[in-house]
Amino acid sequence: MKLQEKVNSVLERIEVEKGFKYTPEIAALHLVEEVGELVNEIVTEKIKHSKTNLDNLKTEIADIFILLAKIANLYKVDIEECVNLKLRGS
Repeated sequence: MKLQEKVNSVLERIEVEKGFKYTPEIAALHLVEEVGELVNEIVTEKIKHSKTNLDNLKTEIADIFILLAKIANLYKVDIEECVNLKLRGS
């Protein structure tokens, strides 16, 4: 099972359990929120003069991937295929 499929399988189960369904708009807004949290972790050293917390950084990267996988699934897009096409075109 591809990672994207695994993520979507888990998210679908959670959506059923919680009675909540991601729409593209909700997933996109949540993605923007998570990107903001990642940026906050990255700029911590410069702004707050403290080390970036790698555990928090990893969590934010995972959150972003999970939401990208959800959005891709909503539009029936294979992330791996998209990345491969982009890399070949670069």
